Amino acid sequence: DKQSSKSIFTYSNMTGEHEKDMVNNQNENNENKKSACDDTIDYVDYVDERQLSDIMMLVDRDLSEPYSIFTYRYFLHHWPQLCIMAMSNGKAIGCVVCKMEEDGDDPTAIDLMDPDAGATTVQSQHDTTYDNIEVTGNKSDTINTATAQEASNNDATNSYNCQSASKTNLQSSRTQSGYIAMLAVQKSHRHLGIGTHLVKRVLLRMKNSTVSSSSSSTTEAKNSSTTRSLSNIITTSVTLETEVSNVGAQRLYERLGFLREEKLVRYYLNWGDAYRLRLWF
Repeated sequence: DKQSSKSIFTYSNMTGEHEKDMVNNQNENNENKKSACDDTIDYVDYVDERQLSDIMMLVDRDLSEPYSIFTYRYFLHHWPQLCIMAMSNGKAIGCVVCKMEEDGDDPTAIDLMDPDAGATTVQSQHDTTYDNIEVTGNKSDTINTATAQEASNNDATNSYNCQSASKTNLQSSRTQSGYIAMLAVQKSHRHLGIGTHLVKRVLLRMKNSTVSSSSSSTTEAKNSSTTRSLSNIITTSVTLETEVSNVGAQRLYERLGFLREEKLVRYYLNWGDAYRLRLWF
């Protein structure tokens, strides 16, 4: 009986100590979260590679597969306006990295909007018309002929302007889609709505964006800038992939209106399954 009582007493002490540790850990976590809540969260744009190491550190902690530095640079160099960071007391505690791409590839649409080609066409019509004027007969006939030819030129110019307007309308139907590649929040600052704020901010930018990529060749940049100034590229949707086991991320995106589009079996390098989610605008 004494031995049993001693064992029970020892077990009770151990249990009591364990419960105290659990309470202390819980209190410590609550204090950390309270401290994080009290911090001022600033949301800043990606500027240059001085911020790259912070982004890599945040994302690599939670990845099921590693990204190379070239993957980060692919997104950050092409779509820097779609990378937003959350900062607390000057320290990066969250980030979202995205991209935009036009749906389909129709190079003839850009060619149709080439202002130089259009100007050449009108100029050639203009030259040919005046070359055919015959300055014969009296002065009145010559003036009347020139006036008629001038009216013909005006008709040709108006016709070209109508064609240009039609082509502009064609361009207005171009669409683009967004893609959320990375979203990460430091553990000490989770469950504070930071991830939701990051996604909301980048979704708003993608919805109102008319710029698919900030890097292109000189010719493409010229054509693209002309096209975008004359057209309204509509963002139709945003997609992403998340692990089937990542219930927290799924809840975050579903609260924002994302729907499950398909299940991707063995999508990740660790053979983990994923859901593809899509938000329609």
